[in-house]
Amino acid sequence: RGRVRVYKWEAPSEAKERYHASVYSWTPMGDDIMSEAGVDRVDSSIILSESGATVAIAENVQNGSTTQGHVRVLQWSNRAQNWRKKGEPIITEHIGEMHGEHSAAKPSISMDGSGGLVSVGSPGFRRRAGHVRSFRWNASASSDAGRSAGKWAAMGRAIEGETASDRSGASVHLVNGMNGVFVASAS
Repeated sequence: RGRVRVYKWEAPSEAKERYHASVYSWTPMGDDIMSEAGVDRVDSSIILSESGATVAIAENVQNGSTTQGHVRVLQWSNRAQNWRKKGEPIITEHIGEMHGEHSAAKPSISMDGSGGLVSVGSPGFRRRAGHVRSFRWNASASSDAGRSAGKWAAMGRAIEGETASDRSGASVHLVNGMNGVFVASAS
């Protein structure tokens, strides 16, 4: 099973009052975020929001001989001093489509600064033509289980690759303050 550990750069409590730069170090933020049961691994497609309070993790789920991916989004809870799920995972539409599948250069997942908008590239979709889907957090929506916990809502249709082997979505990038997403192909 895979895991993700988030670190923050800080001084021990007693040194914060005196501000000694030499005592700063990387310290874990909460518990490790473990892959869910049945998840083959946690991919390298991980992104942290600008504030550091939201993390999105792409995972591939093995189901027999097929692979289906999903993206989990977690938010930091100051009260619990740990990571908590932000809605249900964003599940791929088709078996074999891998959300968060990455190229050698960059992950294919992006998040805006607030952690309320996520774009996910699937360069292996439809004979590697690829596509990108974007999701907006709706805090007032009911989940599929009927709880009013919020929900990730798809923003329109997917942005599709033009031809087979285009690998559209090999890299995606959301820009703060701009209503748009950059999509790169790896063909």
